[in-house]
Amino acid sequence: MSDRSKRQPQHRPGLRGFTLVEFMVAIAISLFITAGMSTLFLYLRQTFNAQNNLGQLQDSQRLVATMISNTVENAGYFVDPVNTTLLTEMVPGAFANPDGTTFAQGQFVLGTTGPTGNPGDTLDVRFETTVGDGILNCQGAGASTGTTLWYNSLAVSNYQLTCALNNTPAVPLVDNVYNMKILYGVDVGGNGNPDTYLDAKTISGASLWGSVRTARVTITFVDTVNSTGSKIVALPLPWVQTVKLMNVL
Repeated sequence: MSDRSKRQPQHRPGLRGFTLVEFMVAIAISLFITAGMSTLFLYLRQTFNAQNNLGQLQDSQRLVATMISNTVENAGYFVDPVNTTLLTEMVPGAFANPDGTTFAQGQFVLGTTGPTGNPGDTLDVRFETTVGDGILNCQGAGASTGTTLWYNSLAVSNYQLTCALNNTPAVPLVDNVYNMKILYGVDVGGNGNPDTYLDAKTISGASLWGSVRTARVTITFVDTVNSTGSKIVALPLPWVQTVKLMNVL
């Protein structure tokens, strides 16, 4: 037998496999990296959702500010103050408002006081518009022909701010609205400026609707992050705006 056949195979350095410990360490590191990436993904998704909810809230607040300001400011407006008067244009209400109130002759603002929570108060205002004057009702439309007397009724229903016009079904304007509360600036002293703020129930009881000069509207929105299913949570900070009635100031 030759010397070559008697040689023993030699192991080459660097060709050995991984040990069990090395495999376990590698798996542990992989799991750690995966957990970190999952946590980062969840954080980014939560951040995106929070920013998206904030953007939607800001859009809702801007829409509420525009619609309510335009509607309340125009309360009592009529087209031709030279040849007509408030009493001739604001005739007695031809029908009851959705909240059960009815306008008297010359009256252009009304409302009811609701519960502290959802849905809150209601607000009814009326004014005239004519074609091309640029004045819009609470649904964002103007007069299509001639002169129109608009009855605008604002309320919260099913967590939506709604607007009903002239005895027609209400239309949702803004989602995720928890409630609406309104205080009216009343000119009790007769100096032309509001000197106290009262709710609709108190004003109706004292027959002070003719002395209303402003409306302080408070809208509370739904906390969409912490509301789940039937548990609806309100945001702690409401949107508040005081609007002057154009016809009386």
